[in-house]
Amino acid sequence: MIDIGSALDIMDTYDRRGKAVPFSIVCIAYNDELQTGGDVLHYEKAQLAVLDKSNRLADGKRAFKISNKDPNKWLMGTRNIRPYDGNDVRKIQIWTILQFNEMEVTLGNIG
Repeated sequence: MIDIGSALDIMDTYDRRGKAVPFSIVCIAYNDELQTGGDVLHYEKAQLAVLDKSNRLADGKRAFKISNKDPNKWLMGTRNIRPYDGNDVRKIQIWTILQFNEMEVTLGNIG
């Protein structure tokens, strides 16, 4: 088991080259605006996707600088991830994460 805070800390980790560290994640699809969802999403290998001001993927050290300045991550309760099998970006609700790196996620430590 892993608590949500620890899972998010790992998700926000970068290697020495400034690349987001890969992880596996299972979560439930949910659209707050449309109040729809329910599909279970499995991403065997994904990474944090940081978007620049133009909503384009930022990489490397530039992504690290942008991600450290995001004060609304907890308030909004979302993260953008990029599955390794493509360049599309998926927004996930952190409260719907069921598994992270093959460990069950609990809400134990959220801040």
